[in-house]
Amino acid sequence: MYKLSIVIVGRDDGYGDDQLTPYNATTPDTFCFRMKRTIENNIKLFKDLGHDIQYVVVDWSPIDEKTLDKNEYTSLALKNENVKHVIVPPSSIEERGWNPKNFYEYYAKNVGIRNSDGEYVLITNPDIMFTKEIVESICNVVFGKNEDKIYYRPYSRIDVSNDLEHLAEGISFIQNGLFQDQTLGTPAAGDFLLSRKENFVGYNENIDTNPTKQQTSMDGNILFTMYSQGIYPCQLEGSILHLDHAKPHQKEGYLDSNP
Repeated sequence: MYKLSIVIVGRDDGYGDDQLTPYNATTPDTFCFRMKRTIENNIKLFKDLGHDIQYVVVDWSPIDEKTLDKNEYTSLALKNENVKHVIVPPSSIEERGWNPKNFYEYYAKNVGIRNSDGEYVLITNPDIMFTKEIVESICNVVFGKNEDKIYYRPYSRIDVSNDLEHLAEGISFIQNGLFQDQTLGTPAAGDFLLSRKENFVGYNENIDTNPTKQQTSMDGNILFTMYSQGIYPCQLEGSILHLDHAKPHQKEGYLDSNP
């Protein structure tokens, strides 16, 4: 059994591959290349410290049967012995009464949590690269402290270009007078949330089911739920890197993958 499972979700739909990024730039890296790059980088950082971890990749409702194992980039990453590839077929989504063309990011993350084998689960995104410092902090928790009723957020998220040039930084527990921000650490919570698997209450699958809109705010909502159940926040040392890309775009009436 693994001590840590890292969960990401996505599909081969060209998310963020066109238009300008929020920093008025274009990027040559595709969604699938970013996913390959971050998986390989993050697994290597743990291996360099002598730790074997699991990566759970949820392939949500593939468009035109383009599963991630067929893409030239992600197919390579999925061959890693540490990666577990979970495909959620459109038929199972239709059975729930949802739109199989829509990308329900947080429901996909629930699938990842359920299919993870680790004592700890870390929810992140395919465009998030870890640094050595944050991996050391994660390892201190997972392979050291083993505290029960705690969830962990990084010090910050640093937006970087695909060449890893610094663009901007957002603090997880920003001191702005808002309880949800400075106490719970809700900013960009979907990019990094670490806790024991037993602490994950799951994202509420009775909300944000609009068939044409991207799911929003659910990354913060889960922190309110965990806090109300006596699972309290803790800040880790270190930051995560967010690879710059274009924001969600509309195609044929449905929204593509997670931001």
